[in-house]
Parts: sequence; C-alpha cells; structure tokens
Amino acid sequence: MTKFEKWTDEEHETALELKQRGLTFDQVAEELTKKFGREFTGESVRSRFKRTKKKNIEFQDRKNIGNSIEEYLEHLIKHQEELQKFDDRQTSVTIDIDDDKPIGIVFTGDWHVGGLYTAHKEMVRDFKTMRDTDGLYNITMGDYADNYNQNTHKGGMYEQIENPDRQKELILYFFTKFLGEKNLAVLKGNHDNWSYRETGEDFVKYIARQIESPYLWYGGEINIRLGNQVYKIIARHSYIGSSALNTTNSQRRLFDETQGDIIALGHLHFNESHAKTKAGKDTVWIRTGSYKITDDYTQWAVGGTKGDIRQPMVILFPDQKKIIDFRDMYDGIPYLKLVRGEKLCIC
Repeated sequence: MTKFEKWTDEEHETALELKQRGLTFDQVAEELTKKFGREFTGESVRSRFKRTKKKNIEFQDRKNIGNSIEEYLEHLIKHQEELQKFDDRQTSVTIDIDDDKPIGIVFTGDWHVGGLYTAHKEMVRDFKTMRDTDGLYNITMGDYADNYNQNTHKGGMYEQIENPDRQKELILYFFTKFLGEKNLAVLKGNHDNWSYRETGEDFVKYIARQIESPYLWYGGEINIRLGNQVYKIIARHSYIGSSALNTTNSQRRLFDETQGDIIALGHLHFNESHAKTKAGKDTVWIRTGSYKITDDYTQWAVGGTKGDIRQPMVILFPDQKKIIDFRDMYDGIPYLKLVRGEKLCIC
C-alpha cells in the first residue's frame, strides 16, 4: 500500500490499537499485512498517523497521532448534541394549568429598570397586584433593564440612575418577590441582549432558571392547556414589519406565520389590544406598553411620545374557546374576579 491509498475504518482502528501497544511503524505495517491480506509499509503507516515526511524521527508521545478530520467531525457532532442538553433557551413550550375556573394573563415588558424617567413606583404597585390577584398569571416580554453601556448608546448611559449591575439586582428582586410564582414564560429583549453581546452574560436566562420558568429566548409559541381547551399564544419582544402608521402590521405578519390565538409583542412602548376574526378564527393582538415614560432618544426620534404604563391582559376560559382582552389589567381584574366567583368589594 502506498501512503496515498485509502484506508478502511477497520484498518485504521486496528493500526491505532497496534500503535498504542508500542509497536513501531514497520511492525504495525507487518501486522496489518498479515490480517488484511494486502501489503502495508512502514512509510504508509507513518504517513497515516504523523502527516509528515520526516525520516529517522519517531515521536513517542505526539498528541495528534491518528486524529483524522473524520474522527474530529464525529466527536464534534457528539459533543454538540451533549452541550445542547444544557442550553436553557427554547422557542416553544406547553403548559398545563390546573384550574377549573377562567384565568387571566398579564403581558408585561419594557420595564427599563434604572432609567431616569422610568415609573418605578407604578411598577411596584402593578407587580404587587399581579402577585396578589388569584388566578392571574404573567408572561414577561423583555427589556427589563435599561442596561445602556458605552457600545450601545453612550448618551443613554448618563440617563440611568443605577448602573447595569444594580439594575439586574432589582430585576431579580421583582421576579422573586412578585412575579416568579405565577410566571408562565420569560422572554429576552434587545436591551437585555446588550450584556450578552459585550460579555456573553445572559442574565435573563439566569433569572428564568432562578424562578423555574421556561426561557423563551426572544419569543416563541406558548401552548396553554386549561380545562378542555388549548390556547396558542405567540409572544415575541419584537417582530419584523413595525409601522408607525399601521401599528398592527407586525402582529398581522406574525399571525400569518403562526395562526396564534393570541399574538403579543412589546418593544415599541405603546399599549394596544385588538380582538378580531382572521383566517376563520377569533384572535387577539396585543402590544405591551412601557414603564419608561420618556428619554432623550424618545424625544428625538418620535417627538416626545410617552410610554404607556398600562399592562394589557386577557382572560381565558376552561370550558369554551373564549378570549376576552383588556388594554389595562385594572379593567380586567374585576371581571376576572367575577367570573371566578369571587365577591367584589364595592368601595
């Protein structure tokens, strides 16, 4: 055999075993010739293992002997599959909710914790209400921290009243103190991603793990199984096709792709909710508001438009496919209590 002839896998594995036993290249060639019935030479074995034309030199502990590109590829695929098991990110999740009464879901995002004009007081008030309202769950939509750094928006850095590290401490507090027990999914937004771009740190993944919620990356499909009904929610921080003139254009495009019962987006800081029939089914299209009232970019880019701090909400029913949407959760909570059979306080 010349050094250019192709080896079979069995021949290669046998040669490896012989070399590991301490045989020289000539001895390995002799054993291969006996076993496989064709001539092997010491030169062909040396070329196979060492990828070198050096003569009179035999490395006894060279590390890369016998590692072919095919073997490396096989190892790479196996290693890749193993690592994927440890990746928290997902783009779909199915959730069973054990309740025979209607439930509410608040979509909340674009908190921008740490911003100079962020409504922190109202944020805490709303989070307490979400926690303390029976049957009310939440899906968080991203952009939890203002999180400006010098490679994103240098001017924005100076409008933060807390540094990004303290912002993340506050966000973890909000999740563990108020939202975590009834959170259905955690999404990531573009402001959250700035840390990942800089350092590889994904603090949103860390939060999702701490509260034992699915980490839905930048968004995806959430299937809610409630009673004998299944509700398909498509939630993303943002989606292609945003338009100031046609504010539901992104939702329409996302519905056309997914046929979701509920389409929920964030990112633009204005609040809206639309119930409509499309493609023969009833669907609700939602966009979350923002606790960030304004900042320098807002004043420059969109003429002083203020963020809408109202948090949209839907009510889902377990015994019939029915979705009732509310632009403000404070309008929806009294109705949720009513359909769940709670006594209302007339104050």
